[in-house]
Amino acid sequence: MTEEEFWQVVAELGGEVAEPAFDRLAARLAAGPVHEIVAFGTQLDRVLRRLDQVELWSQRVWDSEDDRSVDPPPLDAAGFLDARAAVVCAGRDRYLAVLADPSAFAGVWDFAGEMLLYVPVEAYETSTGQQWPYPLPGTDKAAATDVPVSAPPVSAADEDTGSIRLDVSAEAYRLVDVVATYDVEPMEGILAEPSPRTALPPGMEVGQWPDWVTERAFGVAATRISQVMRQHGGLAALGMQRLWVVLVLAQHWDLTLLLRPFSGAVHVSSAAVQGWTYEQGERAVCALMAHVVIEVARDYRVSLEAFQELRQIRDAGADLVPFGATTD
Repeated sequence: MTEEEFWQVVAELGGEVAEPAFDRLAARLAAGPVHEIVAFGTQLDRVLRRLDQVELWSQRVWDSEDDRSVDPPPLDAAGFLDARAAVVCAGRDRYLAVLADPSAFAGVWDFAGEMLLYVPVEAYETSTGQQWPYPLPGTDKAAATDVPVSAPPVSAADEDTGSIRLDVSAEAYRLVDVVATYDVEPMEGILAEPSPRTALPPGMEVGQWPDWVTERAFGVAATRISQVMRQHGGLAALGMQRLWVVLVLAQHWDLTLLLRPFSGAVHVSSAAVQGWTYEQGERAVCALMAHVVIEVARDYRVSLEAFQELRQIRDAGADLVPFGATTD
């Protein structure tokens, strides 16, 4: 399915964000060959990820059910995905307008556009009687639907624990994940060694990241760093498929990134985080993620074309994060 054909299928919604319209579209796909269903899901994933831009995160966006007499709350990761899905539902012209001018994203969107993500999932399961074998479009999480099939178990790494995906290849192939949770399970199919930096000494109890950081600041930072990495060819030379780097909320800073195969960590001062504003939090987390990617490249002796731009992002947060120091 070409992108032109994808938009022809989306046009059958007639711009509606309504359950009957999505049901009709799922039934239409289910009546065709399975490879077309998968291709639709693949194209949907691609167009959603093109909208994953920092400039869109910063726009004032209301859900159609929000009280528009007050300022909209900052978009969290789920709301940002739902709004992007609504853009796709509106059709190709609106989609291209938002891509060309991020300010066109500001305003009111029906977050029920999320239902579009489940159209290929339901079509596939109706057609084959089997569970959709791919992540939900626009995400890296398994799709959960009401179709009566046995879903595979979801690992702790896939639960909503504040884990933040960070793409570091030109093809958005997952090589590094930056997570904000202390208890990280080994990756599926890989027996990961414990990180030398996650074993906290006595008195360095792990704190809880504020919701606004995990729901927004991490998403904004991951989007920004991902864009930079893709523009500069990524870390394609890194000799592994994925690597966990854990941002541990602790009593003291420790930004020395010591890596074992597939895992590592840095410690972030809880007191500093509690004092951040929204703007400072986004800037600081961007700086921390840039620091992680720089240190990973150095540790594995991988050339990094994006080094200069990443260093600028890191330096922009130097007033909030004590890079070069090991404790506060």
